[in-house]
Amino acid sequence: MSSTILAGDIGGTKTLLCLVKGQDRLWEQRFASQSYGSFEELLATFCDQARARLGDFALDAACLAIAGPVLEGRSQLTNLSWVLDAQSLAQQFAIPHLALINDFVAVGYGTLALLPQDVTLLQEGTPIPDAPRVILGAGTGLGEAYMVPSATGPRVFASEGGHASFAPQNPLESELLTYLWRSHPRVSIERIVSGSGIPLIYAFLCARHPEQVSPELTQHLQLPTTDPAAAIADYALGHRNPLALQAMELFISCYGAEAGDLALKFLAYGGVYLAGGIAPKILPLLQTGLLLRSFHNKGRFQGLMQRIPLAVITNAEVGLLGASYHAQSLAAAA
Repeated sequence: MSSTILAGDIGGTKTLLCLVKGQDRLWEQRFASQSYGSFEELLATFCDQARARLGDFALDAACLAIAGPVLEGRSQLTNLSWVLDAQSLAQQFAIPHLALINDFVAVGYGTLALLPQDVTLLQEGTPIPDAPRVILGAGTGLGEAYMVPSATGPRVFASEGGHASFAPQNPLESELLTYLWRSHPRVSIERIVSGSGIPLIYAFLCARHPEQVSPELTQHLQLPTTDPAAAIADYALGHRNPLALQAMELFISCYGAEAGDLALKFLAYGGVYLAGGIAPKILPLLQTGLLLRSFHNKGRFQGLMQRIPLAVITNAEVGLLGASYHAQSLAAAA
């Protein structure tokens, strides 16, 4: 008999919860996280709604993906005051097996449940079964994780590799690093390869080429409702401003370099997956070949890099898929 499991993707802005039995999603709800004083309050609301719709049920296992670090079964959300404790939640909601995992660990497990239509291949490569995989994704920050085989099946581990130091690949990137040093004593990879990094790159290029600055884009970026990264990407995608396009190309070059560095460190013949909110939105720019050239640019290891599969995850619910996959594994192992 199939187990009934709870999968969750919990962030500071929104929380997505789903009841799953076998391959069927029984009940799914999205919540505004900040509308609730605690996760326990939110989960109680979800369970009440589900029981009103489905009747009574018992949970066999749960996995909650958290936008924040998880240590010894506890997590403090990065952008919210919630503190989650696995043991306390399991007792309060009568869940025999409950795990809290980092959101990028969930994305890693989610790659095991993806369908062909959920990814866009940038490089097919020559995948090796049971070889390590790496996952990275630019969004608000730069998340990273890695997957390795084990006797009990694939295991995914969190990483803070996005906070490693940025290493320029060429003179232009060296100029960018020097520019950022004026206001940031240390420049991490995440400082550049993230949603907040795109406006910094654009500002650098504006200072370098003031004659190419778009007054229209400048005015748009000053509006309080504007998402600067999205606006710059939109101008680049529409070829409406050369500086916006150059900013995105510089962002993509740095993104490809970091993806290649991560692949080298783990010899990720199982694949490199680009996740996060930005990659699917700028897919046409990622498919121009610039990211792949930067990914390959590893000196005498270029041939090795050409063998590593590289893909963009286009399924926005990959984290929830991963939480569901891991919860099913917990239930099956019980």
